[in-house]
Amino acid sequence: MLTLPQAKDEKSAKVQAYIKLLDQKNCQTTETYARLMDTLILIEPSAEAYFLTGKYYYENANETKSLQYFEKRLNLKVRCKQG
Repeated sequence: MLTLPQAKDEKSAKVQAYIKLLDQKNCQTTETYARLMDTLILIEPSAEAYFLTGKYYYENANETKSLQYFEKRLNLKVRCKQG
């Protein structure tokens, strides 16, 4: 895996930059994309990160895992609206 900065803000910015590059190259179905998305979720979980990770697993024929991420996205959105 790529070497990432240790500081949370720097790491998040770097991961997001790598994800953006992969998005531009239409590489959302690669294992590297999934690892970067999982890293982003660990750093700062968001509904978008869960959705994109779920989409990755769906597009790679892992419907069970994709549903898990889509459910996490919905749960996060519901908590945000309630809070």
